[in-house]
Amino acid sequence: LAETFLRLAYWKKIGSEKVQSPRGEQESVWTELSKQDDLPSVDYTQLDDLFSQQEAANLEAAKPQDNVRKSTVVTLLDGKTALQAGIFLRQFHREPADIANIIRNIEVNQITGDQLKALMKLLPDQSTFDMLKDYDGDKTKLGMPERFFLEIADIPKVKIHVEAMMLQHDYAE
Repeated sequence: LAETFLRLAYWKKIGSEKVQSPRGEQESVWTELSKQDDLPSVDYTQLDDLFSQQEAANLEAAKPQDNVRKSTVVTLLDGKTALQAGIFLRQFHREPADIANIIRNIEVNQITGDQLKALMKLLPDQSTFDMLKDYDGDKTKLGMPERFFLEIADIPKVKIHVEAMMLQHDYAE
């Protein structure tokens, strides 16, 4: 028989005191099994079939073959910034251009104070804005965070816009 490689299982070993039941308590399954003369038989071939790793060739055959080309998303931001911006943008359920217009037009009623505070923390520095503006590829393939930052890069003094919106929120409360 060819040697089969089993899936990795990370077991946490427990001490015998946890398996053996103390006196006066109900016995554990393991204690009851150890007292039996005829232990249940184990079908190792079935275990191998259930827990063996598939070979690489089998994995490729098991994948559905899509002739459809998947669209590739271009990411220019670092992973942490893109993740935080993506989470922030999902709160709005709008396109990045719409959110940028809210900021551009200082529409305080369209955004909450907490969202403004989060946006203030997310605002990138000028070098990131310049890097996004210098991108000469297909802008429709950019990820949502990149498209959003590219949109707000066109707003002059965007940080002042956000600060003004925060002040309006503070005075409205």
